[in-house]
Amino acid sequence: MNRSSLGILAVVPFSLYSLTAVAQDWDHLPDGRVIIEIKNKKLAFPSVGFDVDHVRFDEDSLQDRATLREVIASPNKAREIFRRRRNVGVSIWVAPNESRFLNQFDRAGIQNLYLWFNVGEDQQLCRLTTEEFNHVGAAQRRKPQSGSSPWEVSRIKDTLFYSYVGPELKLAWPGLKDISCNSLSYCGVNICLTPELSFSYGFGSKAIAQDRWVELSRQVDAILSNIVGESSKDKGGGRDFRNHGSINDQRHQDRLQQSAVVSSLRPCLSGDYRYDGHRGGGGAIDIDIAIIGR
Repeated sequence: MNRSSLGILAVVPFSLYSLTAVAQDWDHLPDGRVIIEIKNKKLAFPSVGFDVDHVRFDEDSLQDRATLREVIASPNKAREIFRRRRNVGVSIWVAPNESRFLNQFDRAGIQNLYLWFNVGEDQQLCRLTTEEFNHVGAAQRRKPQSGSSPWEVSRIKDTLFYSYVGPELKLAWPGLKDISCNSLSYCGVNICLTPELSFSYGFGSKAIAQDRWVELSRQVDAILSNIVGESSKDKGGGRDFRNHGSINDQRHQDRLQQSAVVSSLRPCLSGDYRYDGHRGGGGAIDIDIAIIGR
């Protein structure tokens, strides 16, 4: 048998595997939503509709990026990418459209909102912002409340920290009541849901004024609960995650002292966005680090 024949035989097993491999489909909920499992974390999304092209995965990578539509269509490929990556980012743009967001929610008041999930071991950014907000909250509790606004505000350098102090606001995820804004009026929230899962959202305070923040918090709370379900809540789910993984080493303390929480959030003129230091496409903001949260 010559080398040419051996080469042909060597290729046959891979070719047969490619032809016979059967994609293992994603699980679905009774209401038709698809369950995308990433590193043992389950996120529920619509399997059809307008938003399947506006939920995006791993926008920082030209090689790995994909829309929800593509992830649904190629489950084996998506699972391999999720397995290989240390962290997986999921970004969602509430794009203008007459349909309901995620087939369930009224888009009024939340259009052009950006939401992010980050899945993986490295959730230090949300833990850093948690430390920062805890520091601000402790200082606020030492002084009397002033004015009639339901938001108590503190400033550290160019960052404004808003904590809700109004009438009881029942949220499944209390950390959503802590909002921070940078000097360019870009605001946001970042909360640790579990040690391996964080959630963020961002908005311009000129587009969504402060008198709408309470209702915005309710809307985002409902959206977040719809996507992550009960599984994350059972593990702490942002209810009281403030003491998890306290950060004491000098490098992180230096970052806290620099108030790097939202100071580098800035509008982007290119029409792209940056999440967690990585460039992506399809958005309208530029984000270098985590937003804020509890």
